[in-house]
Order: sequence, then C-alpha cells, then structure tokens
Amino acid sequence: MKKAMLSLATVLLTLSLTACQKTYETPEALVEQARAGFSDRETEIKYAGRCDRDTSALLWFISGGETEGYQYIPLECTVRDGGLVFERSFKAMERGVDIAVMQWRDGYSFLINNESCHVLKITDGLGTHELAVDEYPYIWYNETLPLEYVFLDENGNELRSF
Repeated sequence: MKKAMLSLATVLLTLSLTACQKTYETPEALVEQARAGFSDRETEIKYAGRCDRDTSALLWFISGGETEGYQYIPLECTVRDGGLVFERSFKAMERGVDIAVMQWRDGYSFLINNESCHVLKITDGLGTHELAVDEYPYIWYNETLPLEYVFLDENGNELRSF
C-alpha cells in the first residue's frame, strides 16, 4: 500500500511540474530565454527561424550586427497545444563567418547568415545533396548525421573562414 501511494504521489508531482511550465505563443516571446545565452545582453535579439523533429523544435536566435559580429543561440522547445515550452539552450558551433551548426535529434541543424554562401552541400548515408541557399538567415535540418558538409559560394568554391 505504501509503495502504491508513493508511486501515485511521484506521478502526481511529475504531472504538476510539467503543467507549471510556461507555454509561449510565438517564437518571439522566447527572446528573454535566448538573451541568457548571449555575451552582450544589451544588444538586439531577433528570431531567425526553426526546424522541427517530432514534438520538438529548435529555434534559432541572432544577436549583434555586422559591425560587432553576430552570435547565434539555438533554443530547444517542446511543441504543445500550438505553443512552445522552453526546454534548454545550446551553444552552436561556428563553422565560418556567420554560419553556425548544431548536432540535434540524431541530425544536424544549420543556420547560414552569410550572403556569400549560396549552396549547402551535404553528404550522408543517402548520398550527396546540394541545397540552394536563397534567403538569409537560412535554416536547414538534416535528419541524419552528415558524413561531410561544405558551404559553397556562387561559383561553387568552398567558403573557408574557420
């Protein structure tokens, strides 16, 4: 009887903690969560885009500008009832000037904010794929871990700045 009561109390506590998590209606409402990850907390922060996998979303935020340089912070959220529940923030890997990547949910998420980059070339278990980068920031989620990825300029030359 004690074990059953203890188990029931544990389940109820877990459910009550989950129910207390704040749900954000829009990605922009998460700016203050993103602000905690930036070194300059006074600078403007804007939402860049997101990628989704199952009931999770990875939202990318950008801080800074051309003169002081940009910083990129991804936030993981659970998608629940049309809203977003903040789970955690990450530090992205810089892979060039204004290019960031992050291993997430068995794949890789890419943020390209470099207008010199026109193609994201990914080689994975399914072959080689070339994705046209036609807007900035450009967000892409590759559902598998790439064997290799490169960023190409308009002439097909690899961008090398890392």
